[in-house]
Amino acid sequence: MNEHMEELLSQYLDEELDDETTAYVREQLLSNPEWQEALEELQTTVQAIRGLPSEATPERELWPEIVERRNATAGAGAEPKQSFWTTPRLLAAGLAALLVPGAGLAVALTLRVAQQPDVVEVRVAPRAPIVIDVERIAERARRAAEQAIRAGERARRTVDRSGRSRLQANVLDAMITLLNDDDPQIRTQAAHALGEFESPRAIEALGRTLVNDPVSEVQKMAAWALGEIEHAAAVDFLGAALINEDLDPEVRAMCAWALGEIESAAAVDYLGRALEDSNGRNSEVMKQAAWALGEIESAQAVHYLARALNDGRNSQEVRKNSAWALGEIESAQAVDALGRALLNDPDPEVQHTAAWALGEIESAQAVDALGAAVNSDRLNMETRKQAAWALGEIESAEAVEFLGAVLHDRDAASEVRSMAAWALGEIESATAVDHLAHALRDDNAEVRKQAARALGEIESPLALEALTAAVTDEQNVEVRRMLIWAIAEIGN
Repeated sequence: MNEHMEELLSQYLDEELDDETTAYVREQLLSNPEWQEALEELQTTVQAIRGLPSEATPERELWPEIVERRNATAGAGAEPKQSFWTTPRLLAAGLAALLVPGAGLAVALTLRVAQQPDVVEVRVAPRAPIVIDVERIAERARRAAEQAIRAGERARRTVDRSGRSRLQANVLDAMITLLNDDDPQIRTQAAHALGEFESPRAIEALGRTLVNDPVSEVQKMAAWALGEIEHAAAVDFLGAALINEDLDPEVRAMCAWALGEIESAAAVDYLGRALEDSNGRNSEVMKQAAWALGEIESAQAVHYLARALNDGRNSQEVRKNSAWALGEIESAQAVDALGRALLNDPDPEVQHTAAWALGEIESAQAVDALGAAVNSDRLNMETRKQAAWALGEIESAEAVEFLGAVLHDRDAASEVRSMAAWALGEIESATAVDHLAHALRDDNAEVRKQAARALGEIESPLALEALTAAVTDEQNVEVRRMLIWAIAEIGN
């Protein structure tokens, strides 16, 4: 339980929160087990403190038991009972005597030191013998002491938290007041402090500062602070500032970053509008907006990101971040836009990111675009390798011929051929056996090793002849081990 959570729950129990923050806490309590456990702990502590007695009083419930046992054992003319107790037991009995009320009971003790130095004879001469369960009373005393210690510790922690909460509330109020200071540096520092405290109480004041402060540095710091607080109540403040093209682009970019930190679907349209900035077309703002949409991971953002990805007027960074965000969202709606970027975008990094995103989405709709990419001489080695990886992630048998063609292309880089062999092993289709058997004779050891692994994954008896022939001629130790493993897999 962090201090921010402690403060909110403590104020929630004391009914000191405003309506908006109370709603936020209730939302967390409904959905977050950590918050539920923390609230239960605080409530238990409060109840324990309220249940503590105002002064120390002995337990009274032992007396009826003593009377009951006395009546059960008493008889006419009963002789006083003589027993021998060791010194520790006698001390325990003394502790019990402190806990048992002695109203009207006359007890005469005659002590005689016996031959054993640690044994004392106790002669009790009441009207009838009394049997006291010393061990049970001592155990009760021990448990009571432990409970008192635990209650004291809980009380101390609660008092500490309460004190910290009051102190933090005072500091927050002071910092909020300083947001209106005449000195912009003071206002900037106050906004930074409020971001460090991460308290939802500061959202409204920071939001007003973001929208109304005349100094861009103060506005930028207010946006940063709202991102640190990570509360959905800040979305409208940040969104309004983000789409305001009159504001400093650095302020707007910080607003986009903050919305990405908050990760609320309510921010999608604000970020989408910023991504379609047709007037200012500020690359930094648009790049941050694309990143934020990837952090939010809402399918509602796909059409905004797809348009930004395929718009050649946008910077390389905007297109690359748009491709990345679509991969994070993992919606099949993005396949067409990513396929076009993979094959047609002029920037290799955008192409590479588009191939990665298609692998993350894992839709068979992407096989044709990826298959064309993996066999394209126009694309660089890294992008072709990424396309082969993506086909392995999709695991569609439709990709076998595309990948098999790569294994037969000696002009393709060995890294691409090796990844193609790996991908065929992920697909596990028997139609790939001939292609992989051919790759067992590749001049690159890593390609041969991946081909052997793939045949072992496919487990088709059709591969046994090629594997057996290869293991006889193979000189590379690692490849030979993989060949033997594959033969064993098929045999099993």
